[in-house]
Amino acid sequence: MGEVIHGYELLGAFSTVDSGSARWCFAQKGGAQFFLKEFLSPVFPMASAEIPGERRASLIKFCNAFEARKNRLYASLRAANNGNIVAIQDFFCERGKYYCVTEKVATDSALSPSQISLLPLNKRQLILKILTHSMVQLENRHIVHADLKPTNVLLKPTTNGFYTLKLIDFDESFFEDEASSKDPDELKGDPVYLAPEMFLAMAGEDVALTTKVDVFAMGLLMHQFLCGRLPGFDRNISDYAYEAVLQGEKLVLDPRLGPASRALMEKMLSREPEQRPSFADVLTIIGGSPVPSITSPMSSPPVPPKPVAPCNNPYMRVPGDFQEGYSQ
Repeated sequence: MGEVIHGYELLGAFSTVDSGSARWCFAQKGGAQFFLKEFLSPVFPMASAEIPGERRASLIKFCNAFEARKNRLYASLRAANNGNIVAIQDFFCERGKYYCVTEKVATDSALSPSQISLLPLNKRQLILKILTHSMVQLENRHIVHADLKPTNVLLKPTTNGFYTLKLIDFDESFFEDEASSKDPDELKGDPVYLAPEMFLAMAGEDVALTTKVDVFAMGLLMHQFLCGRLPGFDRNISDYAYEAVLQGEKLVLDPRLGPASRALMEKMLSREPEQRPSFADVLTIIGGSPVPSITSPMSSPPVPPKPVAPCNNPYMRVPGDFQEGYSQ
């Protein structure tokens, strides 16, 4: 029998691959398998630890605040779950370390952005609808994912030729009303998908961080899923899209995109957050069903959009052979 943490039997050693501020492993409990993540910090001061009283009190206060933020976030994520959001099922502290538990999502046949870009247009549109639908759920609750990227959007083919989607990894997520109180060192994110204002906040500037952070990342993802690559910019000047935008450079979109889809992505990739559309607007533009506000009662969780016929929405149309898949 392997090591047991809070009733979860570990099925292997902890890994730090793609883990950011945590390490993870698979575990089992009650006959089911789970994804178990151990946060590297904070660490609750054990009674046996020789820590001066004032320092101990400070650490306990910090840990209590960490617990309160996580409990609030995880409760809201569970309420937001539309079947595509992998919400946290368990959160606890064991021997001073904090852990969270989610369902185990198999990734052995997950699709990469380049593979997604080769799919028929109606399937790419469906993927974008489902992902945007999930982001609206977060937006309705003022939750910033803060680490939206391909490895956190898991796609698997189904037996009927379509795809399931799971949005994962909320380690860096926060509520909009918490952003101003976060220390710049607490802000994380993949630089490839980083929004300009997130970088400025990391640098210590007093800027508002809202769900428009994720809209910028979604603009980059949308371009990847449709075109197989990120938008272009001068690599001699900038390493990342956010740098190019802050330098005043306009990101170069794929010329095969139609004018309406180009206009949508240009707005999503605006330097100023207030110029970007909301996720609710994006969902409407790409032809998805409106998502009720959380102030509106719902008898059951929202259902992911059904498979659609070949795209006839002018905001997502692209000319020529792009409709049958795009290859660089």
